[in-house]
Amino acid sequence: AYRRSMENSLQFRNAMAELEKDPKCRGLPFPSFLILPFQRITRLKLLVQNILKIAEEESNRENTAVTAHKELEKIIKECSERVKKMSRTEQLINFEKKLEFKVK
Repeated sequence: AYRRSMENSLQFRNAMAELEKDPKCRGLPFPSFLILPFQRITRLKLLVQNILKIAEEESNRENTAVTAHKELEKIIKECSERVKKMSRTEQLINFEKKLEFKVK
């Protein structure tokens, strides 16, 4: 939807450009705000994996890291599934727009 709006609407494109100039955005384009949180979650998983490598077996640190790792895997899996679902929905919408139904 974002990409389509950027391609088809000058007003939307101008509004986004104006918003992206805000100092709070630190020069980042809008899509980066959608991608960065997912990237952070995957980096957290890697960090926890490294903690697991150095944690003593059966220690409180290891137990906590194992729990965190399991939860992060659940979150990453759910995010991936939702991204796939949104992608399929967008494909269906685009497909629907290409279809032409003739009434008899």
